[in-house]
Amino acid sequence: MLVSVAVREKCTRRGLLRHLAEIFRLPVSLGTVQNTCMRSGALLETAYGEIAASIRAAPRVYADETGWWSSGTRISLWVLCNRLVTLFAIVPRRSRKLLESFLTRGVSRVVTSDRAKVYAHFARRQLYWAHLLRNLQAIVDAAEQGAAAAQAILDNAHKVFTLWHDFKAGRICGEVLRHRTAVHVVEIRRLLETCRDGKDPKAKAFATDLLRCWPHVFRFLREEDLEPT
Repeated sequence: MLVSVAVREKCTRRGLLRHLAEIFRLPVSLGTVQNTCMRSGALLETAYGEIAASIRAAPRVYADETGWWSSGTRISLWVLCNRLVTLFAIVPRRSRKLLESFLTRGVSRVVTSDRAKVYAHFARRQLYWAHLLRNLQAIVDAAEQGAAAAQAILDNAHKVFTLWHDFKAGRICGEVLRHRTAVHVVEIRRLLETCRDGKDPKAKAFATDLLRCWPHVFRFLREEDLEPT
């Protein structure tokens, strides 16, 4: 319980002391709380190793990272998932070397990620569409020159995902999915090129970056058993 509240709820050690005293009437010292958390970490090393091994062997891995605070120092929290397990790694900084320690070479896999350059060396990637839709909506909401093109991209993307859901429900086959989405994929690229060549700085930067990653935008349409997220 101590570890769950400390990690999942980001409760400080002194906060844990207050919970124990006020709710459970337990007079526990700060050192006891800290030692309990440290011992729990050691006990979980075997399970952590098994989770890491599952991630390394998986043909589909979902990766993301965010800032994290530890003892007043800003570090990074990395999250790696497959269909069975989720691995959390708190590390000093995100780097390609660290990522490759979890996703070793020699495994045929697709890594689903954002557009961060730390993932650029993976030949087979799928970008997070949730991130792309959020970025496009921000351009629309800014109501600048690129807003109309961004809205048109969103409209075409929603049509792609409507067809994707038809495919997942068994109403159409993979061949029909690719045939019917082709026109929307072509139109999305054309609109991105328009944004790239336009004068809206936000739309221009987004389009330039996404075109750089173009092979990884619609991989889920080409490869089986790959979920867009």
